[in-house]
Amino acid sequence: MKILSALFCLLIFLFILVTQARNNPQQCSSSCGDIPNISYPFRLKEDPAGCGDPDFELSCKNNSTILNFHGGKYYVKKISYDQHIIRVVDVNLANGSCGLPSKAMSMDQLTMSRVYPGTVDFSSSYTLNYVRCSSNISNLGNSRVPCLSNNSSNVYVNISSWWSLAYDQIPKSCKLISSVPATYEEDMDLLHQQNVSYETILKMQESGFDMVWSVECRDCSVKGRYCETKSNSTTLFKCKKEYDYNLVLLAVYSFLIAEYLAGNFLVLFSSFKFQLFSLPNPAGCGDRDYELSCLENNSTILDFRKGFYYVKKISYDKHIIQVVDVNFANGSCGLPSRALSLDQLLVDPRYPGVTNYNYTYTLYYLRCSSEISELANSRVPCLSEDSSNVYVKVTSYWRRLFTFIDFPSSCKLISTLPSYYYDVKNVEQKKPSYGTILKMQESGFDMVWSVECRDCKSKPRSSCYQRDNSTTEFDCFTISYDDGSFIYLPV
Repeated sequence: MKILSALFCLLIFLFILVTQARNNPQQCSSSCGDIPNISYPFRLKEDPAGCGDPDFELSCKNNSTILNFHGGKYYVKKISYDQHIIRVVDVNLANGSCGLPSKAMSMDQLTMSRVYPGTVDFSSSYTLNYVRCSSNISNLGNSRVPCLSNNSSNVYVNISSWWSLAYDQIPKSCKLISSVPATYEEDMDLLHQQNVSYETILKMQESGFDMVWSVECRDCSVKGRYCETKSNSTTLFKCKKEYDYNLVLLAVYSFLIAEYLAGNFLVLFSSFKFQLFSLPNPAGCGDRDYELSCLENNSTILDFRKGFYYVKKISYDKHIIQVVDVNFANGSCGLPSRALSLDQLLVDPRYPGVTNYNYTYTLYYLRCSSEISELANSRVPCLSEDSSNVYVKVTSYWRRLFTFIDFPSSCKLISTLPSYYYDVKNVEQKKPSYGTILKMQESGFDMVWSVECRDCKSKPRSSCYQRDNSTTEFDCFTISYDDGSFIYLPV
């Protein structure tokens, strides 16, 4: 009895020590090369165990600070502790070198990290896609990578916006072999230039890219909760629903010890063991690619590309799921829980379409250093202040396809969100009000879900396409070539 009591007391003592160490990290600072201040949450691999946070560990080699991220190695060019931004560049590309990145990385991988959950400015964020082609591609000729090309094949760099290339955007004689993000502000119209030069590519490679880092977002993920940007910021995060878990656990342990010492522990355990833990659905239920969660407030949540959405409706006969961003479900003012473009939605094999493109829009959230009169009605009051304003620019699906979406020069794109909205008259007017924007945010958007399409795209050189006269039914085809032309063979 005395031994068990001593063990319980030791456990509670160790718990308190670990909790204090986590909440009060050792304040220490290091330096390496061009980074004079490496302090919490960052740490060097050689620092004492109590310095910084292991999830933000860096290394110092040859007087250069290096970040290991998703299996790739990146030189750290700058760390901002007030804005929570780290600028990095791939070690293979840092000196204007010709070659491939040390590791392929897409913008999706970057923004879906729990430690580095975002990027600073989507309007200056690009993806450099390296494609190896068995024939010459004239419209990519200037971006030919000389050190990787030869008589039998050529490597080109195809620039896309912050989302990755879709399958049908890769030339038919080419194969995607690598990719790397780039933050580049010298030329904001790169995507609309024909045949970008390799000299520009080298500059983009050498410029590296910005990542937003967040201890708070990491801690939220560990707790199984989601994080959101703080008001009037795109780089600072907080838990959507915060609890002091350390205090709760300490109270539970203290209560159990007290009951044990009083001789009531066995009765207590037999009564409460199933109430302290919630059992998940059996492993054989449903499909993991379509997993949802249920919060304490009886709300169904979809975790999609690290954004969180309340599920408003599921139609099993039409294969439609209607969702709304958790930040906007109650008509709230703010930013989406995560930037999501319509392109990201449509290229996902699990949710390959929308129900009606005529009612599908994209909301672009812009932070502007000056007032924009043409967007004045859509000013976001809770995110705007004297020095800057946040506006929402609305674009229909069809206009996005056939016209260039131009943003004022004093503005930066900070987030995006799809919207499915029936009141076309109010949206198509030149200056939609913020009241209309709130309604569009709260209406959410529809996604078509398809197990068949997901299974189809897992097969080599296969793709699924919407059936004639239907936006919710798909057929799977294997793509073949005949005399340089596409042939679609039903699977």
